[in-house]
Amino acid sequence: PAPPAPPMAPPSPPQPPLFPISSLIDFEDERMTNLWINGADSAQSWVRGKSTPTINTGPAAGSGGGGHFLYTEASFVESGTEYRITYAGELCAGRLVDYVAFKYHMYGAYTGALAVVSSGGDVLWLKRGEQQTSESSPWYQASEVKVSSPTFSFVATRGDSFTSDIAIDDIFVTCSVYSPP
Repeated sequence: PAPPAPPMAPPSPPQPPLFPISSLIDFEDERMTNLWINGADSAQSWVRGKSTPTINTGPAAGSGGGGHFLYTEASFVESGTEYRITYAGELCAGRLVDYVAFKYHMYGAYTGALAVVSSGGDVLWLKRGEQQTSESSPWYQASEVKVSSPTFSFVATRGDSFTSDIAIDDIFVTCSVYSPP
């Protein structure tokens, strides 16, 4: 006779469902800047601050009325200069970035453009020109920009004058449920 079959292993417990992960990046802690590659592709770097040093451009305070944010300083650079900061993907731990939401401030008579760009180079969101009417104007919210990419960049382009500072704050990164193939 044949030997008895080995006992069957018990079934594996079901895997818990995966949920999207959302993280707030608000730049109050200077270490939050470590989640970004600043000045990638030979672009100018963004600056962390509580206000911009130039009058008649940029915000007077962070999006909540105070605190730190990132901005582009448009003084002493040429028109068309590009500023790039790329999310390094660390918070998503191998997953795709599903969405990004953020606050932005674009005050200055000669403000250029602000874009969200995928790692493949696709422009996912774009604003051009002055959006706010003063340094103390409220920040605007960009809600749920679909990314579907391992990383993304904020790319600002300087306008025709030094009154072209652009700022970002309170960035929510939502990671996808599944890892990329």
